[in-house]
Amino acid sequence: MKILLPLMAMACAASSSSVTATSDSDKSVEHVVHMLKDILRTQNSLKSSIALPHEGNGYTARLGEMEDGGIISASVAVGGSGGLRRGLKGSSPSCSLGIATHFGWGNWFETIATLDTPVFRVKSDSELKTIVKKSAKKGCRVRPMGTTHSADGLIIQRTDEDVVVVSLADYTTTREDWADGIDTETGLARFRAGMLFYEAVAISRPHGFVFRERSAIPLFTIGGVVANMVHGGSKSGGFVHSDVTKLLVMKSNGKVVEVEGDELQFWRSSAGQLGIILAAEFQLVSEENGGLVMSRENTGPYLAPGTTPSPSDIQQLVVTVTTAIFGTIAAKDHCQFFYDWYANTLNAYTSDFSGEPFDGEEPLHSQYQAAADGYLAEYGGNNADFTGGLQSRLPVDDLCLLICEEGTGPLFPTGLPCVEIESTLVPGTLLCEVPVEVGAVFSQFAVETLNAQFDGRKSTVNDGFVVDSSLVVKTAIVFFPSRALPQVFGAWWAANAQVVGWASGQLPNPPFQFAPTGPLEMRFINPAETAVMNPIPTFEEWKEEFDSDVGVPGAFDLFFPPSPGIPDGLFAYEVVVLDGINDGDANKYLAFMEGVFKNVPTNPQAPYGPNAVDPSTNIVQKCDVSSNVFPCAPISGGGFAGVPGFDCCNPPIPVRNVHLGKGWAMEWILRRHPSLLIPSHFKIRIPSQAYFHLEARQVLLMISMTRLTNSMLMSLQAELSFVGYALTLERAGLNLAS
Repeated sequence: MKILLPLMAMACAASSSSVTATSDSDKSVEHVVHMLKDILRTQNSLKSSIALPHEGNGYTARLGEMEDGGIISASVAVGGSGGLRRGLKGSSPSCSLGIATHFGWGNWFETIATLDTPVFRVKSDSELKTIVKKSAKKGCRVRPMGTTHSADGLIIQRTDEDVVVVSLADYTTTREDWADGIDTETGLARFRAGMLFYEAVAISRPHGFVFRERSAIPLFTIGGVVANMVHGGSKSGGFVHSDVTKLLVMKSNGKVVEVEGDELQFWRSSAGQLGIILAAEFQLVSEENGGLVMSRENTGPYLAPGTTPSPSDIQQLVVTVTTAIFGTIAAKDHCQFFYDWYANTLNAYTSDFSGEPFDGEEPLHSQYQAAADGYLAEYGGNNADFTGGLQSRLPVDDLCLLICEEGTGPLFPTGLPCVEIESTLVPGTLLCEVPVEVGAVFSQFAVETLNAQFDGRKSTVNDGFVVDSSLVVKTAIVFFPSRALPQVFGAWWAANAQVVGWASGQLPNPPFQFAPTGPLEMRFINPAETAVMNPIPTFEEWKEEFDSDVGVPGAFDLFFPPSPGIPDGLFAYEVVVLDGINDGDANKYLAFMEGVFKNVPTNPQAPYGPNAVDPSTNIVQKCDVSSNVFPCAPISGGGFAGVPGFDCCNPPIPVRNVHLGKGWAMEWILRRHPSLLIPSHFKIRIPSQAYFHLEARQVLLMISMTRLTNSMLMSLQAELSFVGYALTLERAGLNLAS
């Protein structure tokens, strides 16, 4: 870590004082966090009194008889459409199918919204079939929506003129054998695709069954999760769709079929390219041999508050934190971690099956049922399976109106004017005007909110999900092999030290002015190859690719030697910032962090540039054994070298900056498949949904092209020649007639 340590030490003084220095207790960071939690609680309590679009309040209309006698309901999708933040080309009038009376779709993050895209809420197989067939006849593309949580592009692109959006929130299949329910003997549960996970929990939890893989929050639809790469934090698994054992789907000709066995690998994470998922069967986990136990542990601080750490202090921080993370993973079944950079605390949220076996008797059955019903009513009501629910969005337009003494300012009904809070870091300045203190406030607020929501679920429904609801955030996401955790965590910590140094004026020439406003989220997963269109490889695939790139057999184990007792798998890192705070520089920060993750050297002790051992040679990123550029190896007396007289290589940590539902990047596709003809504007690296300029479905198509062949598509008999649902594969050069 030597290359990173001086930079970390330079910025640390500014960061640590922002969370440890206090004046009066009522003017501390802790006070501000408490006040923010009160605001959020007040906001959540209003949910049940706010009318969102649903049948009966004028937003849903009967649109008349269709060709097959079905009735189609269309409704405007208001989730996240607080304003047209991103314009798109107008929808073709023909795609209203001559029956739509309501238009407009927006995602929950408010990064994209349309005014004229027809949106239908279908209720039956016949209605959906009619929409699909009419869309095909008019050259329109049908795309189902979930709870609008996907990032830009999966539903609507900026060039789309022929899209029909379909919600399955009200849909129920006519297949009686696919009714919602669970077989308590086998643990196989069937859920309709438009159902929220809140609803699925209400069905399964009272019988002592839980999902093996769980996202952080259950406010997503079953179909949306299966068709995406949503993951949990399990050391024995990975993506939620891996636990799907059977699907009920509608293909582009309107035919409803079951998908099982080998065909499932094509439909998982397919984002609608092969058909519309109507319902899914999951293998759930029983508590008959041990009850689910949710627990959390908050440890730290890992640096002495109020001091400037030495390089050895930082090195010890990295060792201690990564050791703690691996130890928790080894001891628990499912883990999710958050690290607060300002407080230097590690917050672990875990579950395992070490509790008393579930016997199905009262009062536990009633407790789970009542709790699940309560969560469903509070967070799943108000049309949430259509809109994604009300966003928990703090009013951050003017932080100095938000960060006031408790009970004062326009956010409170007391009528008292805002009593401002002074900075403890910059004398004569308000706390709300100091980015580092604002960042510390919101990072601590995020952790305390996580603690409260986790404890609430633990004591009630006890289903393993971490939180009930979420603030609206922006993210940069990266996946990497678990053995690289020390290097990547150290690079993240150092990069944030540099960013805080810029924000506090301790470092010169800042490219942007932003202090992180949220903790780092970390999850360990160990996915199997269950979805050919999932862009995240398995651990073994990652090893093989790294060895191939370096050109040396066993290179991965050379750079990342295994450690006894530490499991192999992948880490998913998510850099989280609160939406609405200095958005322009927040986007630059996320772009900066993506660049950091892409350039972490496998050996931090071997910095790039002239080699101190032989200044006529260099330490470079790219290995090329054909030119005698071999991996750098330690030599006696210190330093690193390869073949005498030649450069040696220190390749970057292999990472994937891609998530079908949250963030995108293209480098890995270009690196693995340079023959792909990708327009120049696709080569722009985008850090988050807020900076998204790629056409997401075309990116997904290119991912698919790298893993699907014509013969695979034909074996599925997907009948995509007119593609009533997805992007035309013929447009990409795939000949389905061959």
